[in-house]
Amino acid sequence: MKQKRKKKTSKAWDGFTIVALSNGTKNAQCNHCKTKLTYGDSGTTSSLKRHLLICKPHKDYEEKHNLLNFPHTRSDGDAGHGKLPSLIMPDAKYDSNKMREAIATWVLGTEQPFSVVEDDLFVHMMKTATPLFEKTSRTSTKQIVLRYTSMRKNTKSSYKSSLKN
Repeated sequence: MKQKRKKKTSKAWDGFTIVALSNGTKNAQCNHCKTKLTYGDSGTTSSLKRHLLICKPHKDYEEKHNLLNFPHTRSDGDAGHGKLPSLIMPDAKYDSNKMREAIATWVLGTEQPFSVVEDDLFVHMMKTATPLFEKTSRTSTKQIVLRYTSMRKNTKSSYKSSLKN
């Protein structure tokens, strides 16, 4: 009984094709520069990834096709850019309470999990848009959403009761 081969899930395989050599062995051939690399049955792709980092035709291909390369984001929301560019005017007033309410409204309106506000990429996006942004917790966001929904519920019920009278 023949064993089913495991699917190759690494992104490195996007840049390589398996080729059979005349001596019966198999190599991974770079789709960009045609360099042949050996690979073991263990499935490691480190050498393939390293090759793609130095392969000039691959770099040219990425540049030509405008592939997005997101910088690694640290937990403080800074992606290593140092000073983040500001998208607001320097004389604008920043209100952290209004920002938290806006975030809670977005979380509620788009049905996001409360944990999204603690995500590194979310914090990075907010700090890029507003450098004064302070990270908020899922707990405080949930409290604002619950306060907002109970306020809306009370408003609707009082409106409905006023229609009956």
